[in-house]
Amino acid sequence: MSQPLSDAGLEEIANDLYAGRKIYAIKAYRLATGAGLTEAKNAVDAIEQTLRATEPEKFTAPVSKDGCISVMLLLSLPAAVLALVG
Repeated sequence: MSQPLSDAGLEEIANDLYAGRKIYAIKAYRLATGAGLTEAKNAVDAIEQTLRATEPEKFTAPVSKDGCISVMLLLSLPAAVLALVG
C-alpha cells in the first residue's frame, strides 16, 4: 500500500510534468509514495491531465502521443548516420 503524496512531492512531480519529463515524474511519485510502476503511471497521468486542464500555459513541452516512436527515431539516428558515412 502506498503512502499519501506530500505537497512537496506533488510540486516536484508537477515541475517535471511542466518540463516534459514524465518518466522523472513517475520515478518521483514512486519514491515519494512507495507505489508500484502501474499505480504511479496512472496517478501521474491523472495529475498531468488535471494540470493541463487548469494550467496549460505552464507546460513547456507538447503532449507526446507517440513517445515511443520519437525514442526509436532518436536511437536509430546514429545507425543511419553511420550507414551514410560508411
